[in-house]
Amino acid sequence: MPRQPMDTEWKQFIRSFKQNKCEICDKHNSTSLEKRLQIHHKKPVREGGTDELGNLMLLCPTCHQIEEGKVYALAHIFRDALIGSRVFTD
Repeated sequence: MPRQPMDTEWKQFIRSFKQNKCEICDKHNSTSLEKRLQIHHKKPVREGGTDELGNLMLLCPTCHQIEEGKVYALAHIFRDALIGSRVFTD
């Protein structure tokens, strides 16, 4: 079943609840699209994360890219550790 987009009213609530600023660097929201704050899932939806408030962060684009990079890097480290721990036999 395809994922449903996050409801606009819920997004507005999140922005208001998070004081309309980046939770990492404290930058406030901008009217400029490329600087607009973005909603980040701490646990990605593709890994079972939800749209519940506790799983969401409001981030500026720069901090969002950094957080996404951490998730990506950790996934590869974990994958590499699992592959490295396998015992291959003939």
